[in-house]
Amino acid sequence: MTIERAHWWLSVLRALFVLWLLIGGLLLSARVLPVLPDTAVIAVCLLLALPLAWLLFLRRRLRRAAFLMVALSPASVWQRRLRGGVLMLLGQCMIALLLAWLLVLGLVRMDARAFWLLLIAFVPAWLLLHDTLGRRFAVHVNRRFLRMVTDRVTGWLLGTPLLIALLALSFHRPVPAVSGLSIEGALAAYTAEVTADSAVLEIGLVLAAAVEALPQWFAQNLAVVLPGAGWQWLTWTLVLLREWLVVWALLLLVQAVHGGLDGARRAPAGERTE
Repeated sequence: MTIERAHWWLSVLRALFVLWLLIGGLLLSARVLPVLPDTAVIAVCLLLALPLAWLLFLRRRLRRAAFLMVALSPASVWQRRLRGGVLMLLGQCMIALLLAWLLVLGLVRMDARAFWLLLIAFVPAWLLLHDTLGRRFAVHVNRRFLRMVTDRVTGWLLGTPLLIALLALSFHRPVPAVSGLSIEGALAAYTAEVTADSAVLEIGLVLAAAVEALPQWFAQNLAVVLPGAGWQWLTWTLVLLREWLVVWALLLLVQAVHGGLDGARRAPAGERTE
């Protein structure tokens, strides 16, 4: 085994350990957040938002740079003025906070052990596929955009099974019968098991339950206005959107942490020798 190959294996093992540690931290957070105060919940959201914001900011600047390279002359002073700064960073921070909040809500509501086992298997699959695609794309993709392209394609290929798994778990989740109930009664049925010591977390969980409850109430009580199948389609569209946001935030978090680890060694994926 060459020295470069040994270094590559060490970097893979380090990334595997750190990403598994990340999954373990998310699992622990999902279990303990319902019994923690507002300050702890907000702190976890901020902690998750930091890597998300930095990743989103770097990608936004890359996309802006690609546009400026085509639209402006290399000698133009607007290349520097429009490349993105504090305002762009603040905008991405707002998006990152929203994604972190949605991720926290999604993980707290996730009580299926199968999903967490799937995440454990997801980590080595991510590392293997990411490295393989990175070496393939290095021949064709501009080096500045190689990481972003590899992240996105890997995310599409592995995020789709995660999304399907979440939808399958949602499909098998028991749905309260709300036929004949008022809207208030339907909301009460869906939020009966929502408990959290944090008012911030409880409000978020109640809102998430309400988004799921309203289409079900319409489907079971107002079928004469719109066929029941129409309300069911609306329900599953909302479920798909909700789970997609959770998967998107989770993938971005994995990409941010993995990118930070790879950035430390600065080894282009396409230059590793066999």
